[in-house]
Amino acid sequence: MTKVTLSNTEMNLVLNQSVFLTKNKVIQKVYELFQQVHEGYKYEINSFIHFPPELKSTNGKISKGENYLQQPWVMLDTPNFFKGNNVFAVRTFFWWGNFISINFLVMGIWLEEVKGRLLNQMDNYNDWFICINNDAWQHHFENNNMKKLDECRREELEHLTFIKLSKKIPLQEWDNIEIFLQESFVALKPLMETTSFPVDEKVL
Repeated sequence: MTKVTLSNTEMNLVLNQSVFLTKNKVIQKVYELFQQVHEGYKYEINSFIHFPPELKSTNGKISKGENYLQQPWVMLDTPNFFKGNNVFAVRTFFWWGNFISINFLVMGIWLEEVKGRLLNQMDNYNDWFICINNDAWQHHFENNNMKKLDECRREELEHLTFIKLSKKIPLQEWDNIEIFLQESFVALKPLMETTSFPVDEKVL
């Protein structure tokens, strides 16, 4: 039987009680940041002229996990409509050791409407990325998942089965993150405003 040993680095880490205390403090601060970001998003949503009340009324949802590609994560969904094939959400994603991203995700009833607007306004989103993966729930920015919008042909966008428009900021720019997210959310407004809502999901 092979003896299980620890390297010097691993031993130093396992003996360091402060590591996870510090990590938990960071995650708590991300929660606090996302609560403030949620309030900023809601303020902008309330100014939308064309937006179903069912989407306006969705509360922000903050959740966390320990293993997105082996790193902890925290995410905020505001708005957050997920029902069957119909999805309308802005997902803000903190990924430990990497970045914070904002992702506008649309499927189902809103797809063609948003896709048409994006095709007509591509020049306004040249510094954004579009998901080219078949899996809408991957949040990394590797070449097999995200592509700069100004590098895409219109034909590529026309054949997408969902829209996921994304932008990121490195964690080193922590002091600028809230402003970045707020400005990015405002930039999405021309794509987000809609009067559509699934009939069978309307609140009677």
